[in-house]
Amino acid sequence: MKLRVLMQVSVSLLIASAVWAQPPQGGRRGDQGGPRDPQQMLEQRVERISGMLGLSDDQKSKATSILGGAARAAQPLREQMREARNSLQAAVRANDAAQIDKISSTIGTLTAQTIAIESKAEAQFIATLTPEQVSKLPEGFGLLGGPGPGGPGGRGPRQQ
Repeated sequence: MKLRVLMQVSVSLLIASAVWAQPPQGGRRGDQGGPRDPQQMLEQRVERISGMLGLSDDQKSKATSILGGAARAAQPLREQMREARNSLQAAVRANDAAQIDKISSTIGTLTAQTIAIESKAEAQFIATLTPEQVSKLPEGFGLLGGPGPGGPGGRGPRQQ
């Protein structure tokens, strides 16, 4: 019973944070107009990681391939998530508790699938690093913009 309650609370918190972390309709946070280019964002992410860890050209190439593959694999899930969040907003406005529960569960599943894709890619990338480079990774570091320094709302890597 306690495990079930804990799971429900955890999923609820995960869903709430995902819903509240979304940018306002019509644009992204910090957008200076126009859509962001995914390839450019990937290249910038790899350059940031490279600057922090001192990646070789081969490691940069592998990082681009691994992270790009994860982004492409997660894209359909992100689109489904966007649709689910819109449906959730409609269910909330309609005060439809059954739909809120159903859609919240869907969002939780999509979030878990996305986290799995991103975490596997991160593990794959970390496997390409030297022990010295691994030691430079800050605690809770998220390569794919997830939680931790450098992720949404994060401070970026700590300077020592």
